[in-house]
Amino acid sequence: ENPLLCLIPGAWGGTIGFHKMVLRLNPEQPVVGLEFDGLQSQDRVSLPAVAVRFASELACYRSPGPYILCGFSMGGLLAYEMAKILGERVQHLILLDAAGPGVIPETTPRWRNRLQEVWTHLQILARSRPRHVWDRLLKLPARRYRPSEQFDLAVRYFSEFQEEGRFDGPVTLIRMSYQPDWLTDPLLGWGELLSQLQTRTVVGLHGPLVIEEPVVDDVVAELERILRS
Repeated sequence: ENPLLCLIPGAWGGTIGFHKMVLRLNPEQPVVGLEFDGLQSQDRVSLPAVAVRFASELACYRSPGPYILCGFSMGGLLAYEMAKILGERVQHLILLDAAGPGVIPETTPRWRNRLQEVWTHLQILARSRPRHVWDRLLKLPARRYRPSEQFDLAVRYFSEFQEEGRFDGPVTLIRMSYQPDWLTDPLLGWGELLSQLQTRTVVGLHGPLVIEEPVVDDVVAELERILRS
């Protein structure tokens, strides 16, 4: 039986962004999405509390596993916390462009690496299908950095993370080629925590990871490689 692929979203909490990704996976692959609402008080208590709830939901859905946990952005922290709880039942932990604990996101645009950002957009544009070109062009001139309640939640979770326990199983970090210049660590802050960490790089930016063409195709290729291993 194939392990259950568990998708954990970022600070916005919804799994709709995984839709295109799931459609590209092997139809025989069991998948479940774990949602929370970053605007609701019950989901803003603490990162460990949400991780405990998710782990309990998985145990009810399929006990004793095995699971493959896949967390996007702040969801990587949730997936890591869940992996510590579930232990050997987790066959693989996948971090989708997810920074590690202690890496505090910033919203202030840094103009020093704007050219790199535009270059990444152009690389994606060159590989896009004609029907996606216009959407990509609209995003090319500038990206908007807007603080929000969900962003504040992510900042709090990153800053309040307490390192207790470890997950020693296999981990793959799928990171985007473009990273903001306040995030200089190629391992995105995970190196000291994970003994079996491997990294894969996909040409793209953080936002288009799970919702836009053609980045999603490269992400799925990496996921399929892990699922077949």
